[in-house]
Parts: sequence; structure tokens; C-alpha cells
Amino acid sequence: MKQTVLLLSFLSISCNCTKNQVNDVVVEKKNSTYCPSDGKCTTILIENKSINTKTDGTGALYYELTDNSKTSVIKFEYNKTVDTTLQDNSYREEVLFEIPNQFNEIIKENSELESVKMIFGKHCFCRGQAGIYTIKKGKLNILKENNTTSFNLEFEIPDIDHKIKIISESIK
Repeated sequence: MKQTVLLLSFLSISCNCTKNQVNDVVVEKKNSTYCPSDGKCTTILIENKSINTKTDGTGALYYELTDNSKTSVIKFEYNKTVDTTLQDNSYREEVLFEIPNQFNEIIKENSELESVKMIFGKHCFCRGQAGIYTIKKGKLNILKENNTTSFNLEFEIPDIDHKIKIISESIK
């Protein structure tokens, strides 16, 4: 009996391992200017990251954020307020793009948006609409002054219904 108690005590102490975590610097802003009234929007600046887009075995696009000391990622997310008692009732849209850590002003339009790796994600139970898409049609203006990054984005994705079409934000 003593051996069992001793063994269990030893196991519980030895299982209390610590895990190393990488803490990303994230600056978040809530309450977007163009957020639909039926949900909540957040804008996040994820410093020292880069967007790496990939294609899975079915041909669907997905992304990963990877470490990069020269760039940061801006992520805008809209989460629709839904009835949580219903299954498969979630709805979320996100826009991500990459900016250099050192810049004053960036202006991109249409095919130039590829240089900031701009992508749009629609996450819902909506067959044929959900997924990650490259944004190829739109206009982006970014200005950095006094540690504040402000941006205006207007975009559209042909053949995909989306609620977010205009974003105007400032992040400190």
C-alpha cells in the first residue's frame, strides 16, 4: 500500500511539466468602424510574423503564420453573434495581410495586393462559400505615424457573398 501511494505521489509530481511557449506580441482593437451590428469585430497586429499560404490535398488554400523579424501581420475578424444552442450555426470572416515593420505609407490596388499577401477567410456551414481566398480586387491605404498604424481597405471577392467589404482601422 505504501509503495502504491509513493508511486502515485511520484507520478503526480513528475507529471507537472512546464511547456515552453512562444509569446507573440499582439496588439488588439475592438469596435470596428465598419462592423455589422449583428456581430463583433476585432483588429489585431501580430508583430514579427509572416503569412505563408499553402494548398492542401484537395486544392483548398490555407495559411500559417511564421516567424519573420522584418514583417508583421494585420488580422481583422468579424464574428457574427449566433444562437449557440443551434449546431453548425457559427459565422466568421477574416482578412489578413502582411506589412513591413519599417514603413511610412503603403498604397496597393488590385493585383498589387498580392505583394502584401492579402487573404480573406469565410468560416461557416455554407457549402461552396467557406474557405480561404486570395484578395485580388480592392484598394488598400496604410499610414504609419507616431506609433499608430491606420489603414483603409475596400475589397470584393467575385462569386463569394461576404459581409465585410470596407475596413477602416487604427492600431497603436
